[in-house]
Amino acid sequence: MKPRADEIDAIIGKNVHLTRTARGIRRAAVAKAIGVTVQQLQKYETGGARISAARLVRIAEALHVPVAELFAGTSPRNLAMHRSSTNAKAHALLRLMSERQQKLAIDALTIIAGTTP
Repeated sequence: MKPRADEIDAIIGKNVHLTRTARGIRRAAVAKAIGVTVQQLQKYETGGARISAARLVRIAEALHVPVAELFAGTSPRNLAMHRSSTNAKAHALLRLMSERQQKLAIDALTIIAGTTP
């Protein structure tokens, strides 16, 4: 019996999805590069299936990112933050931005929220 995907698998899958979409790479292109169907890649991205270590390395290569980037948010300290879907998306998108872009995004969100940092 295969082990079921857990919360960490879901975070890794979400990181794969966010990285892929932020880079404008089609799901079909990644699926072909790693040797799976589009449906299987979708299961990985939604946390419906576990990704083996070897396959995760191939996914990182297809996305042109270090494999460690796909583990963002999986440490015990960061796991609580990723329990919120909105926080996970924002965190992943900020990681893809330059420092200047991050500051501008935070400034814009601060204005929208009507708060000060």
